[in-house]
Amino acid sequence: MRSNSSSQQFFLVNAQDLKNAIDASIQQAIQELKEGVSKSNNDNLVPLKEVAETLNVSRCTLNRWNKDGYLIPIKIGRKVFYRQNDINEIR
Repeated sequence: MRSNSSSQQFFLVNAQDLKNAIDASIQQAIQELKEGVSKSNNDNLVPLKEVAETLNVSRCTLNRWNKDGYLIPIKIGRKVFYRQNDINEIR
């Protein structure tokens, strides 16, 4: 006698329950996106020169910190900025 280890399961879901589940997932995703955007909007960008002066370090040190992943800059065109929250964390 052979035993079949795979089993199949069937679920019956009506259209309204499926729609409600999808709507809830979408609303949760939208909320998470809004929270992420609001956090990034509250994060001021500080120019490289000001960061070097504030932390009393050289630009070379900031470059090394970038390579080490300690303080990551944001580049906009040729200009380099740092997030104020990141600077506050290492003070």
